[in-house]
Amino acid sequence: YYPNHRWDRELGGIGSHTLKLQCRTQGNISKTCTFPEERTFTIKPGQCSISSFSITPSSVNGDSQTNINLSWSGRYLEKCRIYLDGSWTGYNYSSSYTYYPNHRWDRELGGIGSHTLKLQCRTQGNISKTCTFPEERTFTIKEPQCVIKEGSFTISPAQVEGNTNSQVTVSWKGKDIGNCTLSIDGSTPLDSDYNLSSPFQYAPTNGSTWIDTLGVGEYDLKVICKTKNNPSKTCTSPEERTFTIKEPQCVIKEGSFTISPAQVEGNTNSQVEVSWEGKDIGNCTLSIDGSTPLDSDYNLSSPFQYAPTNGSTWIDTLGVGEYDLKVICKTKNNPSKTCTSSEKRTLTIKEPQCVIKEGSFTISPAQVEGNTNSQVEVSWKGKDIGNCALSIDGS
Repeated sequence: YYPNHRWDRELGGIGSHTLKLQCRTQGNISKTCTFPEERTFTIKPGQCSISSFSITPSSVNGDSQTNINLSWSGRYLEKCRIYLDGSWTGYNYSSSYTYYPNHRWDRELGGIGSHTLKLQCRTQGNISKTCTFPEERTFTIKEPQCVIKEGSFTISPAQVEGNTNSQVTVSWKGKDIGNCTLSIDGSTPLDSDYNLSSPFQYAPTNGSTWIDTLGVGEYDLKVICKTKNNPSKTCTSPEERTFTIKEPQCVIKEGSFTISPAQVEGNTNSQVEVSWEGKDIGNCTLSIDGSTPLDSDYNLSSPFQYAPTNGSTWIDTLGVGEYDLKVICKTKNNPSKTCTSSEKRTLTIKEPQCVIKEGSFTISPAQVEGNTNSQVEVSWKGKDIGNCALSIDGS
C-alpha cells in the first residue's frame, strides 16, 4: 500500500482496520483458501512536533525600534500560537513571526524587564491535536542606557600654555545622549548639574588662567552623560583623553633680534637700537660674549637704546673689537623661566681713525712774492682730527 498523500485521508482514514487474506489454488482457481486469522492495522491521528524555537535578538534596549524575530521548525505544523508571559496571541503563525515596535519597546510588549515566550502549534490536518515546544524562550527589554561612541570623545587643542585662558573644544557623539559633564582625574565632575552638551568650549572663567584654574600638569578627562529620557542612567566615554597645561615659557621669535647700527666708532657714544619680538616676554637683558648680562635686574624692554653712559665712549665701555650679543628674557607671569634668542648679533666697535674731508684742504693765497714774508693760510676739515702737520715736497 502506497499512500498517495497521507494515511489519514486514505485506506479508511483514522482508526483501526482489519485485513483478511484469501488466495486461489494454483491450477484450480475455483478452490480458495483463507488465512484463519485477520490482521489489524491502525491509522492514528497525526501528531505535530516542534524541533526548534529561537528568538533573535534575545534582548533590546527599551528605547529602541529593533525588530524581534521568532522562528521555529518541526513536523506537521499548521498554525501556531505564541504565549507571551502566559497570555496567548492567537493561532496565526506558520514558521516565523516578527514583533515590530510601534514606537519603543519600553512602552510595548510588556515593557522593561524579562519576558517569556511559549510556542504551541496545531497538527496539520488534525487541529484537535497540538504540540508544545518543551522550553520557554526568554527575551529582555532593557532599561534605556546611553552609549558614548568609541573614539568620538576629543579635546582640541590637547595642551595649552598655563598663563593663558585660551579655549579648548571638547566634543563627543553617542546614542540616547542627554546632558553631560566632564570628570577630571576621576574627581568630582566639572559641572555637577550636567549642563554640558557637545561641542562645548572649555576655558577658565572671569579672566583667570589655566594655572589659576587647574595648575601646571597632565589631567585625564572623561565625559559622563545622562541618558535621554532616563536621567537616572548614565554612561561614560570608553576612553580618557589627556589634557596638558604647560608651564609658561617665553619664546623669542627667530630672526626678530636685531641691532642697528651693527658697528660704531670706538671714540663715540652713539646709540645702538636693540629690538626683538616674542611670546610671553617679560623684562629682558643682553648677554655680551656669553658673560654676565648687561642688566642683571632684567629691566630692558624692546626696543631700547644701547649707548655708553655718563659721557664715556664705546672704547671706555667695551673697547675696540667684535662682541657677540644675545637677548635673554624672563617669562611673563613666570619669571623663574627664561628664554634666549636662538641667534646672536655681532656689534663691532671700530678703532678710531681720523679722516680729512675730501676738498677741504686749502691754502690761500696759493702763491707769494719770494722777497716777502706775507702769510699763507692753510685750512682743512675732517673727522676725529687731532693735531696735524704739513709735509712739504714729501719731506
